[in-house]
Amino acid sequence: MSEYQAILVHSVSRWDQPLSSASYSLAKELSKTHLTFYIDHPFTLKDVFKNFSSYTIKRRLKALFLGNGRYHQIYDDNRSLIAVCPMAVLPINWLPQGRLYNFLWSINNGIFNMTLKAIINDYNIKSYVYLNSYNPFYGHPITAEKRPGIYIYQSRDNIVKSNYVNKHGPKLEILAAEFADIRMGTSRELTAKLSKIKPSIFFPNAANVKLFKTSLNDIPAPVEVDRSKRVIGYFGNVGVRIDFDLLKNIAERFSECQVLLVGPSNYEKYTDIDFSMYKNVTFTGAKRLEELPAYLRYMDCTIMPFLKNELTKSIYPLKINEYLAGGKPVVSSDFSEDLKEFKDLIYLASDYDAFVLGIEHAISECDEELVLKRIEKAEENSWEERVKLFWQLVKNHNEKSR
Repeated sequence: MSEYQAILVHSVSRWDQPLSSASYSLAKELSKTHLTFYIDHPFTLKDVFKNFSSYTIKRRLKALFLGNGRYHQIYDDNRSLIAVCPMAVLPINWLPQGRLYNFLWSINNGIFNMTLKAIINDYNIKSYVYLNSYNPFYGHPITAEKRPGIYIYQSRDNIVKSNYVNKHGPKLEILAAEFADIRMGTSRELTAKLSKIKPSIFFPNAANVKLFKTSLNDIPAPVEVDRSKRVIGYFGNVGVRIDFDLLKNIAERFSECQVLLVGPSNYEKYTDIDFSMYKNVTFTGAKRLEELPAYLRYMDCTIMPFLKNELTKSIYPLKINEYLAGGKPVVSSDFSEDLKEFKDLIYLASDYDAFVLGIEHAISECDEELVLKRIEKAEENSWEERVKLFWQLVKNHNEKSR
């Protein structure tokens, strides 16, 4: 591990987006021992002009057009984690497959490679690990004079079933996986899919267990929490993965409880159900990761009301270990094979009636031993443990390569 001076992490998630990201959490943990650069998913010129007045774009303008000020120190107390903004690229996703797309893609990848070259030169990096976390649109091949000592590609979602990226993403993911030295999938389903290209390794998501264990402390209740009711809670985006008919069923069957949905919401795009008519349903909007334990503290049970389809079957949910770190009972649809690992600690539901029954059991639960077992399970799935696995995979690869 000491032979590498730095780690370059590139993802589809930007460091300052409103929703917490597994790739960013992993980068933060890696930065405890190594200089780590978290590279923004490039903004296209269309993104820039469409959102020109936003703070997100304004703070990056010089970097986007001039390449100046591309580095941002995210935390004052962590000088080893640096956000990087590449220059703006061409908007080409709308194009069909073919020569024109391939030509413009090579231009965009060249622009992206200019950023990699700048990082290497500006920080005099001699050896580094490159982690491409589910962004096959850039970074392969790497044309910077100094190539990575090891290149890792990580699949975090079913790219064939993911909106927007499924047009060109599947083809580019094959190229990225073939280019990589190590391939990792965050679920067993994704690992099996990647292994059809080349042998791949199961590398599941984890949680900031230390942070979410603070929910066990006496924390003031956020203003959105109704202290007069039992609280059925959810963290995450309220969007494409949610089974809204199930959510409606929960709201109606537990009208005496508060259904608290913590995270950004764009549910109107995916359902005709008007949740504003349910007075017991509360949407908080996006919250910072550090704010979530205060909400978790007051949840009597937590839920994962996901659809069961080709997209969700490939998900190892980030939130499950966050819920468990607070010792909370979890009720989930059985959307993924990976949830079987937790079957003795959570309520897995095969249909709506079973989900409702699970909530009934969860909100009346009083089992301190089960609380401790859940916390113990979460601690096995912390980012600290994942980083140990990360470096073990790098070590194993290097030993085989010698």
